[in-house]
Amino acid sequence: MTGGGTEVVRRRDAARTRQRLLDAALKRFAHDGYAATTVRDITDDAGVNVALVNRYFQSKEGLFEACLEAASEELRRIADHAPHP
Repeated sequence: MTGGGTEVVRRRDAARTRQRLLDAALKRFAHDGYAATTVRDITDDAGVNVALVNRYFQSKEGLFEACLEAASEELRRIADHAPHP
């Protein structure tokens, strides 16, 4: 509830939540490394419940693999649009 007595309702959006987790994880893994990053760090940054990592990625390792795939796709996208020598 908010201070005004009205209840705040959040809409569930699986795709948005998954992307928020990926974005937070990419930043944490890049800055702190895999070993030093905890699932709690990532979920706190994303503003979601820690159980959602297992729901969408099965584990911290699965989330890391998804981050590597996302980074690889981004590099391919950039390379496809770069001028060729």
